[in-house]
Amino acid sequence: MSPKKFEKKRCRDIIPHMRHDRLTKTLQSVVTFLLIPSLNITAFIMTDALRSNLSQLSMHAPWFLFLWGSCSALNFLYMSRLCYGHCHYTQKKTRSLWLSVSCLCMVLCLLIPYDPVQENILNQWHVRLGFIGTACYVLQFFHFLLTSINEGWLFLRPFLYAYVLLCFISLYSTALSGGVTGMSEVIFSCGMSLYLYLLVRRCDTFRNRKDRF
Repeated sequence: MSPKKFEKKRCRDIIPHMRHDRLTKTLQSVVTFLLIPSLNITAFIMTDALRSNLSQLSMHAPWFLFLWGSCSALNFLYMSRLCYGHCHYTQKKTRSLWLSVSCLCMVLCLLIPYDPVQENILNQWHVRLGFIGTACYVLQFFHFLLTSINEGWLFLRPFLYAYVLLCFISLYSTALSGGVTGMSEVIFSCGMSLYLYLLVRRCDTFRNRKDRF
């Protein structure tokens, strides 16, 4: 193949990839800076977020509770997979499965009716699945950061400190209220969404530099 034909073929391959990449980044920006904040602000307004958690939406707006939780969980799943894949963290299939199950638990708990007035087994499983899913996700992401840094992905160090700070703020807001409240849920949902967006952008920059050299 002549050099000119090779260059033409290369341009035909690169241009569609660039368009797809630009569209993907635009959609990620819309979700991070518009969709997730809008859902969280609305959820905060609809509930007594400083005293109770967002599960009370299950009584008068279960559809919105499911929309809020599923969008956050799916965003966690998608963006985390991008980060994990870049650092080859999910080469072990059990780690990928762990992430999927964690986010699935977050969604499943929203399908279980919750009534804070009555004590029943459904209420218990609503809380248990939500706690298990969130705790497993938080712990795995912490493990991802530590493992990746140990394997040489040193650009993740500032993100490790930022992640610890985000978790501390979420736990501190929970401790102040004596339990999980809408405030702590909104802080973690919005904070983690923005954090993942910035981390994915950093991973893309690092990958482009690596490919260039």
